[in-house]
Amino acid sequence: MLDILKQFTWVQDDLEMDGSFNVECYLSHTGHFGTGRSFGWWTAELSFHHTHDCHWGLALLEDQHLSDREGWKLPDNQIPWLKFEASGASLRPQAPPSFEHNWASSYKWRGLPAESPACLLLHWPLTVYRLLFILGLVATEIPKERRHLLVHLVGIEMEVDFLPM
Repeated sequence: MLDILKQFTWVQDDLEMDGSFNVECYLSHTGHFGTGRSFGWWTAELSFHHTHDCHWGLALLEDQHLSDREGWKLPDNQIPWLKFEASGASLRPQAPPSFEHNWASSYKWRGLPAESPACLLLHWPLTVYRLLFILGLVATEIPKERRHLLVHLVGIEMEVDFLPM
């Protein structure tokens, strides 16, 4: 993960003396570290807490899901919008996606600036996307008929809250 993070300018300021990057310190520094809905998709079980009081997946049971703005808690230009109309963007990303499987290419495809820390959360869905691509299950052109795919994810207590993302 460190090699991936070094691609981003915002990581350089928070590298430790040994070259490591403490994600929790960075998130705390930017006001994104904590537990509960008020932290949006950045909510995390506090590592010093160890009581496992987090109730992952409950956000999906709520009547109203977080909007992109509420979930990301980033400046508008740094949000990888799910609903492009809300972003004010004039162009949607090309569909189906056609980017090299790296962060720079993915960010460019989504129209995100390198200053966006979105990769700290997007590594979950992009990892699944990469696996589906490797298995040959990602269309290279818009299909004439939709295919159904059932993906079983095991041990994703925390990641299930990212499904709206």
